Amino acid sequence: MRVFLAAFAALFGWSSVSAQTLEELYAILPSAWSAQISPDGNKLALGCRMNGVRGVCIHDLTGQTPMRGISGSSETRILGMYWASDDYILSEISQYATVPTSSGNRDVVYTRLMSSNVTTGETVMLLGDYGGRFGDLTNVTSLLTNDPTRIAIEVNTIRNVSTRSMSRLRDDNEYQLIVQTVELDTGDVDDFLRNENGSMRDIVHDAEGNEIAAVIHDRRSGEFTIRRLSGGRMDLYRAEHEVELPVVYGVMDEGRALAVWIPGEVGLVRVDLETGERTSFGEGVSRARPIIDRYTGDLVAFAGIGRDLPVRTYIDGELERVQTALSGALPHENVVVVNWSQDRQVIIAAGHDIGRSTTYYLYDRGAGSVSVAGDEYVNFNGRTIPVTESFSYTARDGLDIPAYLTLPPGMSRADGPFPLILMPHGGPQARDSGQLDTYANYLAEKGYAVLRPNFRGSSGYGQAFIEAGHNEFADGMITDMIDGAQHLVAEGVARDGGYCAFGASYGGYAALMLPLLDQNGVECTIAMAPVTEPQAMFAETYGSRSATRYWERYIGSRFGDDAHWAAISPVQRSAEYDIPVLLIHGEEDLVVPVLHSERFIEARGGQDTELLVIEGENHYFGHEASRLQVLQSVGAFLDAHFPAQ
Repeated sequence: MRVFLAAFAALFGWSSVSAQTLEELYAILPSAWSAQISPDGNKLALGCRMNGVRGVCIHDLTGQTPMRGISGSSETRILGMYWASDDYILSEISQYATVPTSSGNRDVVYTRLMSSNVTTGETVMLLGDYGGRFGDLTNVTSLLTNDPTRIAIEVNTIRNVSTRSMSRLRDDNEYQLIVQTVELDTGDVDDFLRNENGSMRDIVHDAEGNEIAAVIHDRRSGEFTIRRLSGGRMDLYRAEHEVELPVVYGVMDEGRALAVWIPGEVGLVRVDLETGERTSFGEGVSRARPIIDRYTGDLVAFAGIGRDLPVRTYIDGELERVQTALSGALPHENVVVVNWSQDRQVIIAAGHDIGRSTTYYLYDRGAGSVSVAGDEYVNFNGRTIPVTESFSYTARDGLDIPAYLTLPPGMSRADGPFPLILMPHGGPQARDSGQLDTYANYLAEKGYAVLRPNFRGSSGYGQAFIEAGHNEFADGMITDMIDGAQHLVAEGVARDGGYCAFGASYGGYAALMLPLLDQNGVECTIAMAPVTEPQAMFAETYGSRSATRYWERYIGSRFGDDAHWAAISPVQRSAEYDIPVLLIHGEEDLVVPVLHSERFIEARGGQDTELLVIEGENHYFGHEASRLQVLQSVGAFLDAHFPAQ
């Protein structure tokens, strides 16, 4: 008989998190950030918090073995986890390091897979002997479902090959692709399946490890090819791509086709393995993330964000029926099936509501029982939390801008006007959703209204909306935000006389540009990990043609004139700021290096500008100690320069 899952709360302290201040309350990491059921349905792995960092809590649902935990540390971060077989769970981890190179020391972030035997508790790093030039060793191309002790891992890197042509030295970058089987108990390579140098970028396998197709990309010409390998070689797709490359997600229809995402208007398509014929799944799923059944290798669903909350559209009839039944039985605005046992008798589902914590459920189809597996933020249970609503407003050129408004607990629009925090998301090709946002809720609990606009260029609203953001990095995207603030003032929700801007990454850049484009509207700015020199983005992507072309779509040509770069640079326009500015940056941030914040501080000469550099932290501020520093700094800054009362 299965053990009731409330035992988790007692053993891992989910229900007894104490917090003395608002900052301490909101610094706490999620109690449940993922839930994964083992292939046999007897073990549940729950992403949890352990010692102030992300961990994995493993419970034997039969009660035969004790609870086990896998914890990250101050040096390593757990990014995700899933089952390789009944006895082994894989954790994806990242680690920051400084390595010597021929041109000096270089800061890098490694991502690796850790294999844990849930019976013995032994843990090993997979491919631990691989050298430093392999930054990412997490691409499991097949679980080898007929062998529970091994998996197949693909390693793909870029080799620089120097060749002489007449009297001229030319550097030709090519792929190095290695596919090997790896032992889960030792982490060592058991056998090499492929070792290629050239233009082969990827091999598509089925769940048992059979080769299905090859992905080939000529880095010089941009030509991209998908070549069938099983049943006789044939090129299924060939075209030139300069910016984004197609992605082959895997097989579908019991091995008869491939699920392929093709950039641009094409979107997600089914490519027939026999004929190469392409069939669109329709506009509704053109940008969705395909979900692959790890046990069969088949595409079974599309995942994405609906208007506000996570959705999964199943093309697998059985899983679609399960999701429909759970949606009718559970008290949530939206319920999605997350994963399942190999025989599909044990199901993990997630319940979502706008502005509320996600709840994970365990559904035993044989017993007909549903129990709570975990709650994302148990520390908010029993507490009146802020209210988030979804709405839209019209930008100055008539474009409809979706947005989220979070108000103080127990308050409504009628209780306004409130002091406003304008909080743009990063990306910029990303989006905010209706899910609980701890930063927005923290600010709302302090008494602010918080606006999170999905400005033009945001993902999730179709290709035309994304393209509306091209060349609008420092213009239309920013004015969309300003229009949102002015809309709330006109509606009586936001207090007239100015707002404070608060954002991270691109959102941090936007927070610095807002006072330049809305000089009478911004009272203060808080920028986390901000881009302060957009031109530097090209230098940081040197050698990647696709990354360079991507940023050119948003920022403009890298060969633009000096006036253009000066106009969109907070550093070069630093003398124009006459408001308080707070910068927050992780010392180990390699997405937007801390040099961006340091250059802004230097340009400002420290005038009315603060910089908090958090040691040992990266771009995402994923440790509780770091989050607490951020919130304490933000709270003190707002109390001094833009108090809610």
